[in-house]
Amino acid sequence: MSSEETASAIGCMGLFPAMILSYVLRGWAIVTLWGWFMTPVFHVQPPSGAIAIGLGIVGGMLAGTSDIEYSSADTKDKSVGAIMWNVYAKLLLRAPTAVGLGWIVKHWA
Repeated sequence: MSSEETASAIGCMGLFPAMILSYVLRGWAIVTLWGWFMTPVFHVQPPSGAIAIGLGIVGGMLAGTSDIEYSSADTKDKSVGAIMWNVYAKLLLRAPTAVGLGWIVKHWA
C-alpha cells in the first residue's frame, strides 16, 4: 500500500467521527446564535442541545446541502491530503465560523 493510499484510508476512517462532531458543533452554534438573536426579539428560550442538533440535521436536509460535496473540478490535480483537509475544514469549521460572525454582529449592532 502506497503512502497516498494509507493517507486516504486514515482520512476516510476519521470522516464518520468528524461528521458526528460537526453535527454537535452545529447544534452548539444553533443554541448560541438562537440565544443571541432569537431570544431577545421573540422571547423564546433556546432549544436544548439535542433539539438543536436535530434542527441542524433537518435544516441541512431541507436546504439540500451536504457537508461533503465535491465535483471533479474541485478534486482535479489535488492530492488526497488536500482533498481530505478541505473535507475536514468544511465539516469542522463551518459552525464555529458562524458563531464567530454572529458574535461580531451581536457586538456591532
